[in-house]
Formats: sequence, structure tokens, C-alpha cells
Amino acid sequence: IRDSVVGDPTPSIQLLDESVLQLLHDQLQESFPEIVAQVIDTFLMESIVMLSSLRQAIERRSAETILYLSHTLKSSALTVGAQSLAIYCQMLEEDARAARLERAHEHFERINTAHEHVSVALNDMRQVYQAVTKG
Repeated sequence: IRDSVVGDPTPSIQLLDESVLQLLHDQLQESFPEIVAQVIDTFLMESIVMLSSLRQAIERRSAETILYLSHTLKSSALTVGAQSLAIYCQMLEEDARAARLERAHEHFERINTAHEHVSVALNDMRQVYQAVTKG
């Protein structure tokens, strides 16, 4: 799934790599038929908490916390194939690692917007995998 984010410096980045969830489904469907829906649900719940914490860390200008949260969110995004979200998190992570926080708000807005787009796409995919599991 491709999408572009307004003001996106990297518009060719894939929003969601569906093959990541497809691989998870293919490998684990016999043992854990609901695995994709569970992974999506977990990501959506945990990522909202991480975004809130990340916003607070940016407001406090806590480079260490921003580094930790952006890295954690990046890893979670990659787990569900959210390429664009992961790349934006990596940009913030790199700036936080170098204690360059001037663009933290800008990065966060891109992360937040990408998260909104990814959430819609993941909810759509969740329904597809639930239908496959029940069908």
C-alpha cells in the first residue's frame, strides 16, 4: 500500500508492506489462526501510548526518552510492515541520538500523520485476515 503524507520529504516510501503480515499469516496460521489480527491490535494499542509518551518527551526535550521511544516505535512499525512510519521514527531517532532536537516537532508531525494512515490501512487488513480465518 502506498500513500503520501503532506510535506513528506520521502514520498516514494511504501506506507505498508503487506508481505510482512502475509508472511506472518503463512507461517503461523495453523498454530495461531488469529495471529495477524492480534499483532495488528497490539500494535495499534501500544503505538498510541508510545505516540503520547513521545509527544511528552519532545515537549520536555528529553533526548534520551525520545531516542528510546522513537527506536521502539520504529521496531514495532517494522513488525507490521509500516515502512513509512519506521523511516520517520528513524529520522527522529537519529536526531535524538545526536541531541539535535530542533526538528523534533516536525518529525513528530510526520510520525503522527503516518501513524494515522497506517492505522487505517492496518484496520482494513485486519478485517481481511479475520474474514480469511473465519471463512
